[in-house]
Amino acid sequence: MTDLRHKSIDIAIELCKQIITLSSAVIGLSAGILKDAKTPTITLIAASFCAIISIVLGLVFLMSMVTEIEKNYDSIDIYKKNITIPASIQVVFFILCLIFLIIYIL
Repeated sequence: MTDLRHKSIDIAIELCKQIITLSSAVIGLSAGILKDAKTPTITLIAASFCAIISIVLGLVFLMSMVTEIEKNYDSIDIYKKNITIPASIQVVFFILCLIFLIIYIL
C-alpha cells in the first residue's frame, strides 16, 4: 500500500471517529436538556435519534474498513459501496442532527 493511500485511509478513519465523538456529545447535551425540560420537543428527540444513527453508521464504516484492509491490504479500494455508503449516510445523519439541534435552540 502506498503512503498516500495509507494516509487517505487514516484520514477517513479519523474523520469517522471525530463524527462519532461529536454525535456522542450531542446525545449527552440532548439528555441534559431533556432532563431539565418540562416537555420534550420533537426536534430534540429527532436530534438524539439522528446522532444515534450516525454513531451506528460510523461503527459500520469502521468495521467495513477493517474488513477491507484485512482482505486487500496491498490494493485496498476505499471507494467500494460497502465503505462509501455508511460513511456518506453517517455524515448526512450528523448534519441532520445538527440542524435539529439548531432548530431547537432557536
